Amino acid sequence: MGVLPDSLPLGNTVVKEQDFGNFWQYNGPCKGDAFHPFTDRYPLPGPEDRAVDYSHRYFGDGRIVTGKAHAEFSIAHPFGSGRFATRVRIYSGVGRVDVQTKLINNDERVRYRAVLPTSISEGTITHEIPFGAIRRPEGEFPAQNWIDLSDGEKGISMLNRGLPGNNVVDGMMMLSLLKCTALKEGYAEVGGFRFGVPTERGYEKGIEHTFEYAYVPHGGDWRRAKSYRAALEYNTPLIAVNAASHDGDIASRTEHITVSKRNVVLSCVKPDSDSLIVRVYEAEGAATDEVTVEFGFAPSRIEEVDLAERSVRSRGYRTDGKRLHVDMGAWEIRTFRLQLGFRCAQHREKPREVRRSTRETGFSPIRDSCEDIDRRGRPHGRRRSSRRTACR
Repeated sequence: MGVLPDSLPLGNTVVKEQDFGNFWQYNGPCKGDAFHPFTDRYPLPGPEDRAVDYSHRYFGDGRIVTGKAHAEFSIAHPFGSGRFATRVRIYSGVGRVDVQTKLINNDERVRYRAVLPTSISEGTITHEIPFGAIRRPEGEFPAQNWIDLSDGEKGISMLNRGLPGNNVVDGMMMLSLLKCTALKEGYAEVGGFRFGVPTERGYEKGIEHTFEYAYVPHGGDWRRAKSYRAALEYNTPLIAVNAASHDGDIASRTEHITVSKRNVVLSCVKPDSDSLIVRVYEAEGAATDEVTVEFGFAPSRIEEVDLAERSVRSRGYRTDGKRLHVDMGAWEIRTFRLQLGFRCAQHREKPREVRRSTRETGFSPIRDSCEDIDRRGRPHGRRRSSRRTACR
């Protein structure tokens, strides 16, 4: 049940095309797309097109690495006047092909797309949208973390990390990686990214860019493959941390939050003073009753809130010690505030510098309340991702 066609076995090629559009529209007029959006399909150009170049036309020294945890193939070589490097990796026990591609562009008015030919000629195209999925026609559309192409018997999901430009045409799955264009024909040269910056900076010449995406071949459709879970796992990988031996109350193995139904996704866990915000949503468009959310602790109180974390009239739920039981409608989003009976560690003590003004310190107590604060009253360390602290 293969998904790559025998006639075009190019599993990870990158195409470079001419692009005379603006920063938002491919080959479109400046600002014209704001009033007359293009609905072109943007298919893969033919090999006879002289204005197009493919990464597989070039050669370099490849490298294969194998081990107990994973195996990978990597290669690097010139790509026109620039450079191309890619690494394809598979992990033991993970039904996913991970790709990391690096590009250096030295051309003007071009864009780069990763291309995956498939043997699915008349399949169903599905794109993830916030808290759901939608069927779409052929053409280029923004997607959140994944798109899927399936014919009912087989399919493949394409996952991305921050690359929303997705396209499927004639069984070709395409992902926009890099767009190198300018606005000098439509705007004055001082009207670039900020006042005084020429728009030619948009050509990104000589700058190395790294892109990460993955493919999940599967049987059936995206629901059977649980593509939304695969995309979440890919975008929020587990982070291993080495810690010295120390005393603590947590067991050597524990589960802090579990959800009983596979089609109900935990999308938000956010500390808020003496409470915890927890959000779940139904991801397959199927109403699901008796969903149990079990916690590794017993909240002193649970109340339902809206997306802005304001108290709302309950739509029905019940609690049982460490468990929350809810019924979920199709695509439904539900958010709860869990009273902990103690203050979160991040909120217990604050240095006095936190009380200084935002203008003086650059620190917002509302925005950065869970950040570490250095001695000068400024947040330090990695900034919190909105994906970890609020709704997706």
